[in-house]
Amino acid sequence: MTRPASAERIIRASQPGTDFEHSISFFITVLANRKTIAVGRILQRELGLSVTEWRILALLAVEPGSRPARLIEVAAVDKSSVSRGVARLHRRGLIAVEPDADNRRRLHLFLTEAGLELHHKGLRLSLAGDEALLAGMNSAERQVLLDGIRRLIENVAKLE
Repeated sequence: MTRPASAERIIRASQPGTDFEHSISFFITVLANRKTIAVGRILQRELGLSVTEWRILALLAVEPGSRPARLIEVAAVDKSSVSRGVARLHRRGLIAVEPDADNRRRLHLFLTEAGLELHHKGLRLSLAGDEALLAGMNSAERQVLLDGIRRLIENVAKLE
């Protein structure tokens, strides 16, 4: 037996649901998704990189010699995405892959000169994107936002 459409609306309306206007999780997810999509398009158009590949280059610029496990930890992406990204960057000559002296199965990753040059171009794009994202916020508001986001990240670790 099927219910009339009006009965379905009443049932759905009486059930609890997410209050999207006041859900921090909803807003964080929307922000992250929209920014990732926008940045992904720019990175692909301007540098020929995926978001994961950019994250790999960015980390290696700060932590040369990092292992793939470190990339997974910092970028919060899955192992297969990092593996594909490392392989593509290596094929393009943007990173060097060196086995560990003590355990040849462990790999250390380094930017090549071409990778470093591409990173510098990407960094300019990234900083401009951040500036556009924070437009209209003064330095005190930006600091409050950063402090709050850091606290949220710490709290997420407690959920895990």
